[in-house]
Amino acid sequence: MLVVIPNVSRISDVPEIQEALKTTNGDFVAATNILKQHIRDRQAAGENIYFVDQMINPKNPQAHHDTTGAEIWEQTEGDLAAVVSAVGTGGTIRGISDYVKGKNPDVKVIAVEPAIEATALTGIHNFTEVPEERVPITVRNTTGVYDEVLVATVKPSFEAARIVAKSDGILVGNSSGAALWGATELARRPEYEGKNIVIVFPDTGLRYLSTDLFKV
Repeated sequence: MLVVIPNVSRISDVPEIQEALKTTNGDFVAATNILKQHIRDRQAAGENIYFVDQMINPKNPQAHHDTTGAEIWEQTEGDLAAVVSAVGTGGTIRGISDYVKGKNPDVKVIAVEPAIEATALTGIHNFTEVPEERVPITVRNTTGVYDEVLVATVKPSFEAARIVAKSDGILVGNSSGAALWGATELARRPEYEGKNIVIVFPDTGLRYLSTDLFKV
């Protein structure tokens, strides 16, 4: 099995992910645009290859529209002020946004991206300060997907992940820490007092035990 990981995600550098692939007899390469085109060419030639390519696959946001977005709306019974999500492939935030804003256009959807220099925040992408070709198509040239972008840095994101591990026993990764930081900043605003803010935790901290995330 060959796993191709987008080189902008930086998750291929995480030892836990490398070990997980080894247990499934897998190998991986960090994808470049040239390699991705090579895979598509091999598909077109009839090779038995399934290329997920979540950055452009419409089934990615559709899955989150049909499941994640619907679950958020059901569990909050529509009493929802905002949803905060870090942006990786863009599928989660796009799918959730399409669903909840379809129910109530006044619900705010807040995207969290890492600062350009915050390279330790793996798995999520800066999409407002990079060339357009590096922006996931799921959030490229789309109006109304998100209402605001919060820019996360490493220290407060890591601290948020550590705090929720101790306070709630939820072991999350650094992109979840970034989302929690963003939601905390949002909750401090007077207009959100007493209102429901949903945070999406997309990753588990088990992938990052060997990194600086849990080294204090």
